[in-house]
Amino acid sequence: MRFIILAAGQGTRMHPFTKTTSKCLMHLGHGETVAERMARVLREIDPKAEIIYVLGFMYKEIQAILPPYVEVIQNPFYAVSNSIASLWFARERLNAGLVLINGDIVLSRAALVEIAALDRPATIVLDSGKRENLDCGVIVEDRRVALMAKSFKTGYGEYTGVIQMDAQTAVAVRRQTEEMIEANDLNNWAEYSLIQLILSNDLYVGYHDIAGHEWAELDTLNDLITARRVQETEYAGPGKGKGRHG
Repeated sequence: MRFIILAAGQGTRMHPFTKTTSKCLMHLGHGETVAERMARVLREIDPKAEIIYVLGFMYKEIQAILPPYVEVIQNPFYAVSNSIASLWFARERLNAGLVLINGDIVLSRAALVEIAALDRPATIVLDSGKRENLDCGVIVEDRRVALMAKSFKTGYGEYTGVIQMDAQTAVAVRRQTEEMIEANDLNNWAEYSLIQLILSNDLYVGYHDIAGHEWAELDTLNDLITARRVQETEYAGPGKGKGRHG
Protein backbone atom coordinates (compact mmCIF):
# COMPACT_ATOMS: atom_id res chain seq x y z
CA MET A 1 0.00 0.00 0.00
CA ARG A 2 1.09 3.56 -0.67
CA PHE A 3 0.85 6.06 2.18
CA ILE A 4 1.12 9.80 1.51
CA ILE A 5 1.59 11.84 4.67
CA LEU A 6 1.03 15.59 4.45
CA ALA A 7 3.28 17.23 7.01
CA ALA A 8 4.36 20.60 5.62
CA GLY A 9 2.42 22.87 7.97
CA GLN A 10 3.73 25.15 10.69
CA GLY A 11 1.37 23.94 13.42
CA THR A 12 0.20 27.44 14.30
CA ARG A 13 -2.63 26.19 16.52
CA MET A 14 -0.01 24.91 18.95
CA HIS A 15 1.98 28.13 19.15
CA PRO A 16 4.13 29.02 21.00
CA PHE A 17 5.18 25.37 21.40
CA THR A 18 5.57 24.82 17.65
CA LYS A 19 7.31 28.07 16.75
CA THR A 20 10.68 26.35 16.87
CA THR A 21 9.70 22.73 16.26
CA SER A 22 7.38 20.81 13.97
CA LYS A 23 4.57 18.61 15.27
CA CYS A 24 6.33 15.76 13.45
CA LEU A 25 9.35 16.25 15.72
CA MET A 26 7.39 16.08 18.96
CA HIS A 27 8.52 13.18 21.12
CA LEU A 28 6.04 10.46 22.03
CA GLY A 29 8.30 8.45 24.29
CA HIS A 30 10.39 5.33 23.78
CA GLY A 31 12.84 7.34 21.68
CA GLU A 32 10.43 8.19 18.86
CA THR A 33 8.97 11.31 17.36
CA VAL A 34 5.55 11.49 15.70
CA ALA A 35 7.06 11.05 12.22
CA GLU A 36 9.37 8.21 13.21
CA ARG A 37 6.58 6.27 14.87
CA MET A 38 4.25 6.58 11.87
CA ALA A 39 6.93 5.37 9.45
CA ARG A 40 7.91 2.46 11.71
CA VAL A 41 4.39 1.22 12.40
CA LEU A 42 3.34 1.42 8.75
CA ARG A 43 6.37 -0.61 7.67
CA GLU A 44 5.76 -3.19 10.42
CA ILE A 45 2.15 -3.56 9.30
CA ASP A 46 3.10 -3.71 5.62
CA PRO A 47 6.79 -4.52 4.96
CA LYS A 48 6.32 -3.38 1.35
CA ALA A 49 4.61 -0.12 2.29
CA GLU A 50 5.54 2.84 0.11
CA ILE A 51 5.73 5.78 2.50
CA ILE A 52 5.87 9.33 1.17
CA TYR A 53 6.19 12.42 3.36
CA VAL A 54 5.41 15.87 1.99
CA LEU A 55 7.40 18.33 4.10
CA GLY A 56 7.77 22.09 4.32
CA PHE A 57 8.32 23.66 7.74
CA MET A 58 11.59 22.30 9.20
CA TYR A 59 11.99 20.17 6.08
CA LYS A 60 15.65 19.28 6.66
CA GLU A 61 15.23 18.47 10.34
CA ILE A 62 12.33 16.06 9.72
CA GLN A 63 14.01 14.43 6.73
CA ALA A 64 17.09 13.80 8.86
CA ILE A 65 15.20 11.63 11.36
CA LEU A 66 13.13 9.66 8.84
CA PRO A 67 14.37 6.19 7.85
CA PRO A 68 15.92 5.77 4.37
CA TYR A 69 12.93 3.86 2.99
CA VAL A 70 10.75 6.98 3.28
CA GLU A 71 10.46 9.15 0.18
CA VAL A 72 10.40 12.89 0.87
CA ILE A 73 8.76 15.56 -1.30
CA GLN A 74 9.27 19.24 -0.48
CA ASN A 75 6.56 21.89 -0.49
CA PRO A 76 8.55 25.14 -0.49
CA PHE A 77 5.39 27.24 -0.33
CA TYR A 78 4.11 25.88 2.99
CA ALA A 79 4.10 29.36 4.58
CA VAL A 80 1.71 30.85 2.01
CA SER A 81 -0.55 27.88 1.27
CA ASN A 82 -2.64 25.16 2.88
CA SER A 83 -2.38 21.38 2.50
CA ILE A 84 -3.91 21.44 -1.00
CA ALA A 85 -0.50 22.70 -2.19
CA SER A 86 1.23 19.75 -0.52
CA LEU A 87 -1.12 17.37 -2.30
CA TRP A 88 -0.33 19.13 -5.59
CA PHE A 89 3.40 18.60 -5.06
CA ALA A 90 2.65 14.89 -4.56
CA ARG A 91 0.35 14.73 -7.59
CA GLU A 92 2.62 12.35 -9.53
CA ARG A 93 1.97 9.77 -6.79
CA LEU A 94 -1.80 10.03 -7.23
CA ASN A 95 -1.86 7.22 -9.79
CA ALA A 96 -2.42 4.16 -7.59
CA GLY A 97 -4.39 3.05 -4.56
CA LEU A 98 -3.25 4.91 -1.48
CA VAL A 99 -3.96 6.17 2.00
CA LEU A 100 -3.70 9.92 2.63
CA ILE A 101 -2.80 10.87 6.20
CA ASN A 102 -2.35 14.24 7.86
CA GLY A 103 1.07 14.46 9.47
CA ASP A 104 -0.18 15.57 12.89
CA ILE A 105 -2.30 12.45 13.41
CA VAL A 106 -1.27 9.73 15.87
CA LEU A 107 -3.31 6.53 15.59
CA SER A 108 -3.17 3.33 17.57
CA ARG A 109 -1.46 0.44 15.88
CA ALA A 110 -4.75 -1.49 15.77
CA ALA A 111 -6.45 1.39 13.96
CA LEU A 112 -3.61 1.56 11.43
CA VAL A 113 -3.91 -2.19 10.81
CA GLU A 114 -7.57 -1.70 9.87
CA ILE A 115 -6.80 1.31 7.70
CA ALA A 116 -4.02 -0.49 5.83
CA ALA A 117 -6.46 -3.31 5.01
CA LEU A 118 -9.07 -1.02 3.43
CA ASP A 119 -9.67 -1.77 -0.23
CA ARG A 120 -12.58 0.31 -1.43
CA PRO A 121 -13.07 3.05 -4.05
CA ALA A 122 -13.02 5.89 -1.50
CA THR A 123 -13.21 5.82 2.28
CA ILE A 124 -13.12 8.56 4.89
CA VAL A 125 -11.95 7.30 8.27
CA LEU A 126 -14.01 8.73 11.13
CA ASP A 127 -14.68 8.24 14.82
CA SER A 128 -18.41 8.03 15.65
CA GLY A 129 -17.53 8.10 19.34
CA LYS A 130 -17.09 11.85 18.90
CA ARG A 131 -20.23 13.64 17.75
CA GLU A 132 -20.18 16.99 19.52
CA ASN A 133 -17.72 19.91 19.52
CA LEU A 134 -15.99 18.46 16.47
CA ASP A 135 -12.96 19.94 14.77
CA CYS A 136 -14.16 18.52 11.45
CA GLY A 137 -17.53 16.82 11.33
CA VAL A 138 -18.57 14.13 8.85
CA ILE A 139 -22.20 13.95 7.73
CA VAL A 140 -23.37 10.44 6.77
CA GLU A 141 -26.57 9.68 4.86
CA ASP A 142 -27.64 6.28 3.52
CA ARG A 143 -24.35 4.77 4.68
CA ARG A 144 -22.27 7.14 2.57
CA VAL A 145 -20.45 10.39 3.27
CA ALA A 146 -22.69 13.27 2.26
CA LEU A 147 -20.33 16.06 3.30
CA MET A 148 -17.42 16.90 5.58
CA ALA A 149 -16.31 20.31 6.81
CA LYS A 150 -14.55 22.06 9.65
CA SER A 151 -17.68 24.18 10.09
CA PHE A 152 -19.64 21.08 11.13
CA LYS A 153 -19.34 20.95 14.91
CA THR A 154 -21.79 18.04 15.15
CA GLY A 155 -22.18 15.06 12.85
CA TYR A 156 -22.03 11.30 12.52
CA GLY A 157 -18.43 11.44 13.68
CA GLU A 158 -15.10 13.24 13.77
CA TYR A 159 -12.83 13.10 10.73
CA THR A 160 -9.57 11.44 11.77
CA GLY A 161 -7.32 12.94 9.11
CA VAL A 162 -7.20 9.76 7.02
CA ILE A 163 -8.64 8.96 3.56
CA GLN A 164 -8.24 5.73 1.60
CA MET A 165 -8.78 5.72 -2.15
CA ASP A 166 -8.33 3.37 -5.09
CA ALA A 167 -6.40 4.27 -8.22
CA GLN A 168 -9.41 5.64 -10.10
CA THR A 169 -10.36 7.93 -7.22
CA ALA A 170 -6.73 9.00 -6.76
CA VAL A 171 -6.54 10.08 -10.42
CA ALA A 172 -9.81 12.02 -10.05
CA VAL A 173 -8.47 13.71 -6.92
CA ARG A 174 -5.29 14.61 -8.78
CA ARG A 175 -7.27 16.29 -11.56
CA GLN A 176 -9.42 18.15 -9.07
CA THR A 177 -6.34 19.27 -7.15
CA GLU A 178 -4.71 20.53 -10.34
CA GLU A 179 -7.85 22.51 -11.19
CA MET A 180 -7.88 24.09 -7.74
CA ILE A 181 -4.23 25.12 -7.95
CA GLU A 182 -4.71 26.49 -11.47
CA ALA A 183 -7.56 28.59 -10.04
CA ASN A 184 -5.13 29.90 -7.39
CA ASP A 185 -7.07 28.15 -4.64
CA LEU A 186 -4.03 27.72 -2.41
CA ASN A 187 -5.62 28.16 0.98
CA ASN A 188 -7.87 25.14 1.04
CA TRP A 189 -7.16 21.85 2.76
CA ALA A 190 -6.25 18.80 0.72
CA GLU A 191 -9.40 16.88 1.62
CA TYR A 192 -11.53 19.47 -0.14
CA SER A 193 -10.51 18.02 -3.51
CA LEU A 194 -12.38 14.83 -2.57
CA ILE A 195 -15.30 16.74 -1.06
CA GLN A 196 -15.60 18.78 -4.25
CA LEU A 197 -15.96 15.52 -6.20
CA ILE A 198 -18.84 14.54 -3.92
CA LEU A 199 -20.52 17.89 -4.57
CA SER A 200 -19.88 18.16 -8.31
CA ASN A 201 -19.77 14.54 -9.47
CA ASP A 202 -21.83 12.79 -6.79
CA LEU A 203 -18.80 10.61 -6.08
CA TYR A 204 -19.66 7.76 -3.74
CA VAL A 205 -17.47 7.95 -0.65
CA GLY A 206 -17.88 5.42 2.13
CA TYR A 207 -16.58 5.55 5.66
CA HIS A 208 -14.70 3.40 8.11
CA ASP A 209 -15.40 3.92 11.79
CA ILE A 210 -12.54 3.54 14.27
CA ALA A 211 -14.64 4.28 17.34
CA GLY A 212 -13.06 2.44 20.25
CA HIS A 213 -9.52 3.00 19.03
CA GLU A 214 -7.47 5.74 20.63
CA TRP A 215 -6.03 8.46 18.39
CA ALA A 216 -5.15 12.13 18.48
CA GLU A 217 -4.84 15.13 16.20
CA LEU A 218 -2.09 17.30 17.64
CA ASP A 219 -3.72 20.69 18.11
CA THR A 220 -3.31 21.15 21.88
CA LEU A 221 -1.06 19.94 24.67
CA ASN A 222 -3.90 17.67 25.82
CA ASP A 223 -3.75 16.04 22.38
CA LEU A 224 -0.04 15.41 22.90
CA ILE A 225 -0.82 13.66 26.19
CA THR A 226 -3.31 11.43 24.34
CA ALA A 227 -0.75 10.73 21.61
CA ARG A 228 1.83 9.70 24.19
CA ARG A 229 -0.73 7.39 25.76
CA VAL A 230 -1.26 5.77 22.34
CA GLN A 231 2.48 5.16 22.14
CA GLU A 232 2.71 3.85 25.69
CA THR A 233 -0.21 1.46 25.12
CA GLU A 234 1.59 -0.03 22.12
CA TYR A 235 4.62 -0.84 24.23
CA ALA A 236 2.49 -2.12 27.10
CA GLY A 237 0.52 -4.54 24.93
CA PRO A 238 -1.63 -4.92 21.79
CA GLY A 239 -4.39 -2.42 21.19
CA LYS A 240 -8.02 -3.43 21.44
CA GLY A 241 -11.24 -2.44 19.74
CA LYS A 242 -12.71 -2.93 16.30
CA GLY A 243 -13.82 -0.42 13.71
CA ARG A 244 -16.96 -0.64 11.63
CA HIS A 245 -17.45 -0.21 7.91
CA GLY A 246 -20.03 2.00 6.31
